[in-house]
Amino acid sequence: MSKLVHGGMKCASELKAMEGMKQLQREEEAKAKVKKMEARRKGTVPDADSEAGKKNGKPKNCYGCGKLEPKPKEFKKCQKCREQNVKQPRYYCCRDCQVKDWTDRHKKEHKEWKTVEEPM
Repeated sequence: MSKLVHGGMKCASELKAMEGMKQLQREEEAKAKVKKMEARRKGTVPDADSEAGKKNGKPKNCYGCGKLEPKPKEFKKCQKCREQNVKQPRYYCCRDCQVKDWTDRHKKEHKEWKTVEEPM
């Protein structure tokens, strides 16, 4: 059997198919990113934005609104996380996000962490 060679050029249908596959891949990546962000906001996924993320230079996400850190070290770390040397501290883009997350969830997390650390 012989193969038909196009002289290194791809035909229009091949290009369309490749572009369609690239688009699907981009959509799947975007869905996965949104899903991960929602899980992180619910507190069901360990945070990759911990101290290891800082060492790798990875941008952090705000725990209040989910906004991505535009420049390294621009977001503020929760002071209580800093004092308790929490492995996965919370970072916030602004005071409003920190206050909202503190009242909604993070205060309870610190209470849970404290009871786990203290022997009975």
